Amino acid sequence: MNEGQWYYAREGKQLGPVSFSQLKQLASDGRLQPGDLVWKQGNPDWMPATAVPELFAAVPMPGSGAHPTIPRGGTAGPVRSPQAAGQRPTNLWMTLLDSVREMVPERALLALSSSLARWGHLSLFVAMVAGPAWLVLLGARIDSLFPILCGVLAFVLLAVGQFMASRILGTLEVLVEGTPSTLAGSAFLDVLAQLFLVGSGGLFGSWIFSLVYNDGAFSPVVTGVARLIDMIQAFPVMIPFFMLLTMLSGLLESSGAVFGPGFLSSVFGFGDSSQSALAQLVTVATAVLMLFYTAMLCLHPRLLNVNTTRTASMGEEAVGVLSALLKLILRTVPVHFGLGSLLGTGGLVLAVTLSFGSDETRATSLAVAVVSASTLVVSMMLPVAWYLCGICFYIVIDVIRSILLLPGKLDRLAGGGSDRPS
Repeated sequence: MNEGQWYYAREGKQLGPVSFSQLKQLASDGRLQPGDLVWKQGNPDWMPATAVPELFAAVPMPGSGAHPTIPRGGTAGPVRSPQAAGQRPTNLWMTLLDSVREMVPERALLALSSSLARWGHLSLFVAMVAGPAWLVLLGARIDSLFPILCGVLAFVLLAVGQFMASRILGTLEVLVEGTPSTLAGSAFLDVLAQLFLVGSGGLFGSWIFSLVYNDGAFSPVVTGVARLIDMIQAFPVMIPFFMLLTMLSGLLESSGAVFGPGFLSSVFGFGDSSQSALAQLVTVATAVLMLFYTAMLCLHPRLLNVNTTRTASMGEEAVGVLSALLKLILRTVPVHFGLGSLLGTGGLVLAVTLSFGSDETRATSLAVAVVSASTLVVSMMLPVAWYLCGICFYIVIDVIRSILLLPGKLDRLAGGGSDRPS
């Protein structure tokens, strides 16, 4: 009944959000007084802390002379700071964000992340069979031993990559949970959530528009934007690799060499074939899902281990923002890994199936296998790469934090020295 996010007023300042267990801890520590006001999402107005069951044990309600502290000033979370008890938040965007937050709870996000990571690991075992099988079929078709040797190497690389990813993903979650951040409020995360939600809705709507009106000029733009989102969110270091692959496929498309004129449409979804439509659907759906998932993480700061306070300085806010952004990326890594592994494995299975067809479908099989293998490589590299990037980045954050704390420490040392007898 008392689950959800709570806000409380102390010394004229609105603080939160916190869970009900954290609110009880504040009350037991004496940091929340019986006369202070509290507010929970979904409640019509603020109420005294003693009106909440189980918050205070055997504490009388404040008398008529008690004056509960009413929050004033700016915003510390999804609640607008009321000037008096009984005033509820009316901001349209905040109401929308609150509704979305309640529809998608934290446990749903955690379940999605763990499920995708688990299915991604299982799919790599399928890829260990499909990848070498496709290379063996290729070697038999061209009467060469080299693709078969590459198949053995692919099996070893997939096995090594699966083990590395399985070990590192758990470490990333531990690092996020063990690295707290402090912000001056939830405004920054709320704005990020708004932008990601608008982006996901706009991208999905644009894709529907391109399908309904069959706009041949607009559809590639939508797919290109979705693909760019997938690449940027998945792994920025791999963008040059995908750009090189795109340019190479463009040259092959223009010359009609090696793979034939259907290579670009088969791989990147810019043609009119059924494979092209499927590629566009997968690309847009992946980008929309990742944008929505990232927005939900911003709406649940506890998953990012982010706390809010009204005493943060500008420097502390800067460090908190950098730390929150890093943990936001780390939280998306299991989802990227799971989606990439599933799509890459599915592509390899499709490539094996197409290799039994005509010459045209074999060319498509080669194109699908190239992109699927690239997707699997990126997916397996993702946890290790962001683990190393996160460590290096957080060293910089700790250096900045130490610099910000240095003046206060020097002041305390100077004050302690002046108190010593000469």
